[in-house]
Amino acid sequence: MQVYISSGFDALTEEHELVKQAILDANHFPSDLYYSEDTSPSVNIHMGLMTRLITDSDVFILILGEKFGPSFFMNTSQVNYEYLLARELNKPIFVFRISNDILRTKVDSGAFSLEEVYESHHRARFRGFKHRITSQNAVLNINHLEQLKTYVMRSLSEAEVHLGLNGWIRAEKHPAYQEVEKLQRELEKVKSKQQILIRETSRPAPESRQTKLGDFTYEEILYALTSRSINIDEDDAREFGLDKTHLTLLELLIEYHALLADGIPEVKTKPLDEMLKVHLVKVIQPLGLIEVTQQTIGEIPFVTKKLSANGFTLIGKIYSGAFKEINI
Repeated sequence: MQVYISSGFDALTEEHELVKQAILDANHFPSDLYYSEDTSPSVNIHMGLMTRLITDSDVFILILGEKFGPSFFMNTSQVNYEYLLARELNKPIFVFRISNDILRTKVDSGAFSLEEVYESHHRARFRGFKHRITSQNAVLNINHLEQLKTYVMRSLSEAEVHLGLNGWIRAEKHPAYQEVEKLQRELEKVKSKQQILIRETSRPAPESRQTKLGDFTYEEILYALTSRSINIDEDDAREFGLDKTHLTLLELLIEYHALLADGIPEVKTKPLDEMLKVHLVKVIQPLGLIEVTQQTIGEIPFVTKKLSANGFTLIGKIYSGAFKEINI
């Protein structure tokens, strides 16, 4: 199980390293990313790396102190961005709030200055951030470091049970998990097909393949989808729940239209989403079959691409048998 650790470094370095060691002791894999204006790559590259790490992680841990963290992009801090991204990706989130007694000890001992431990530049924004964290999540208060290690180990055990993960093995790589995923996807396809057919039966069939759907005719859209095909590695095909490795884009659209109906985030996510974005979405979006939506969480905009009304119409026509040569 991969666990992403988010915290302001500097004053919380000791706590951060303790959590990392607890994750290793539990036979899991910790990940994090430190940003420095002096040594880190460009902001865009840093954001890409951070997004990839959080996407690949199974669990998100936030160590909450009394400092917002470095502000370096989109007028917010790395910790805030990491948290909002984890929520957008529906990651299980565990929050450990370091007590004021521990923080005051850091200052009183002379190890850190008051400004290094407590927020002084963005107080109002930090209060809003902390309120959002504490109102959206169960928060465990940490009064001493040994308690932090115990709580982390306990939380990881809960995550294992919840996610069906064990140690270093990712569940989605297990054949049984892949088979369940495939069956669930088939069920979603059946439900989606039923809903589309109900919607489509109230509409007349198109006069011909020359009928326009948006700016293009059905003929032009179907040609674009049937004249292009992709080859998928056998291991990837197995992970994606596919029975074959060579598919046309039309077959890909039919196979995953239910997933596209829910939407695929623009940020890098799991391999299946990335495959669809690279091979399918980039073709059908200019055809008007994909719509782009934007949702702002906190201060960060997240873009999602999903099947448009025209996309649903095309799938409905296919399922209703409007194109006899296409077999479902």
